[in-house]
Amino acid sequence: ITSPFTIGDLSSIDPKRPDLIRNAAAFGLPSDSFSTRVNLAITDVPSTGGTVDTRGFEGNVSISATITIAKPIKLILPDGIISGSVNPLINITSGSGTEIVGAGIGATTLRQTGAGNGLNINIGSGSSLNLSLKDFTLDGQDAGAIGLNIHRIADSAIERVNVVGWLSNGVDSSNVANCLHNVVANCKFTAGVGAAKTAS
Repeated sequence: ITSPFTIGDLSSIDPKRPDLIRNAAAFGLPSDSFSTRVNLAITDVPSTGGTVDTRGFEGNVSISATITIAKPIKLILPDGIISGSVNPLINITSGSGTEIVGAGIGATTLRQTGAGNGLNINIGSGSSLNLSLKDFTLDGQDAGAIGLNIHRIADSAIERVNVVGWLSNGVDSSNVANCLHNVVANCKFTAGVGAAKTAS
């Protein structure tokens, strides 16, 4: 017999994996940071991919270590401010089909409190296909370097993402190798106060 199953009033449904979705709030210890528990949930996802849902976290949360995505993951972000000074806050190194989905531009904020980057997409070779980023804000607080650092994505979409307050670039796509057929829609890129240049 494999989980989940129910016999009478006795259920074996794993609270970490309801309907085979990883509930990040059920991983690690309550004292662990948001990023520690999310990374544990991502590790638990098979190499073929899956969903990590962080909406079980309430209020503002902290990133103490970079959240790393190296396989196809749908990461559902909570309503609130997710802040940290690590560089970057989130790093996507592989995983065609990866999605990062917030609760809305005015609801979910990834905030860099140091001088590092916000979200890096740094594929070593080839391209990451069908990647989707939508419905959140990347806030550099007029101190962070690059909000969205894009290398090697194709057939992907960035929708309803607000990138604000970054000093180097709001969006850096200077390494455009294999960046093809991407869509950017309903986004706003605003330079940080004191920035040398705006998004590129």
